[in-house]
Amino acid sequence: MAYLALLTSADAVAIMRTAIAEGANSKLRKSLYDAGCGGTWAEVKTYLTQLQTSGAIRGADNRFVAAHLKGLLEAGIIEPPLYGAEPWFDTEQSVAFAVDAFLRAYAI
Repeated sequence: MAYLALLTSADAVAIMRTAIAEGANSKLRKSLYDAGCGGTWAEVKTYLTQLQTSGAIRGADNRFVAAHLKGLLEAGIIEPPLYGAEPWFDTEQSVAFAVDAFLRAYAI
């Protein structure tokens, strides 16, 4: 919930719009990505590796596991505000469905 609240805040949406626009035309593109969501998801991959090691979730390439989690959490919530539209779903309900789907796919 906190992750999506942060990413859908007015400031975060403005930053994402700017980073996307500038990233396409700038030598800073990799730095912009790494300083933003790239670094965050690197931490998530590390955490998922710990969960795999402890046996809490099934072992798989953590890049894909992290991408699946990201996609599930962000689906219908992140993209619409980038265009000025309302999210497709209620955030709380969306997170519940995302976590349920993730656990169905990866829980042991």
